[in-house]
Amino acid sequence: AILLFSLRRFHSQPIYVLCDLFTKENVKRYNFHNVVFDVDANAKELMETASSYRDEVIKNSYHRPDCIAKKMDAIERATFLYGNTLFLDSDIVPVGPLYSDITHPVMVSPHYHANNKLDNMKKYGAYNAGYVFSSELGLADAWREIYLDRSLFFEQEGMIYFHERFDVGVFPETHNVGFWRFKLGHGSMDFEGSSASELRNIRSFHAHLTDSLFPRADAGLRKVYQEMKGYVMGYLRERQPEIYKFANSFQRLIPTQSRDLWKKI
Repeated sequence: AILLFSLRRFHSQPIYVLCDLFTKENVKRYNFHNVVFDVDANAKELMETASSYRDEVIKNSYHRPDCIAKKMDAIERATFLYGNTLFLDSDIVPVGPLYSDITHPVMVSPHYHANNKLDNMKKYGAYNAGYVFSSELGLADAWREIYLDRSLFFEQEGMIYFHERFDVGVFPETHNVGFWRFKLGHGSMDFEGSSASELRNIRSFHAHLTDSLFPRADAGLRKVYQEMKGYVMGYLRERQPEIYKFANSFQRLIPTQSRDLWKKI
């Protein structure tokens, strides 16, 4: 809901959402304009893909390989319907228009790591899997093959192989600003390059603005999620008050509701 609300501040293009019935029922009540829901991520559908992935690609218990597999379905179906697609994870928070920097048939978002850049790129991948533009119908199949056979960290590490088959460009640092872009070790997050001009030009954040999924994360991940949430909420309060007000309305959600949903799945 936060993604759709913030996206609609800057874009009127059709939005295709692949989700479960629980999500559709909850999000539809906001009456977002021009949104198509595809209910193809219920427990039954997810179980059909749960055993397809190599142990080598599954590196933690936080990310779910079966849910991740639906990314390829989403980008494939949306590209078929609309001709081109900017795939966004649901924890993306747009704070400006996103299309002005698209220059290639396929666009990916480097992490721009602030810490241990080379080691993190080797371990987690050069590109972030939650922010991908494509006008290529074949991208989804290529990504599936990479995920199944070549990637070393879920679907993400192998995205470098997109370059073998597609004309690939990269989003600039103003897009997809996540916790990996902060220097750590001083008790708080220090955004690398946080001049006033750069802050004004940020196009989107990658952040969990509710605590619903925090119980699934280990202590280290939970810490950076909390710090990133605080940073983004502060940014929104100062620069995007409408989005801040909407996001803040979810702060009273009880995390156990989400945990109970995971148990059902």
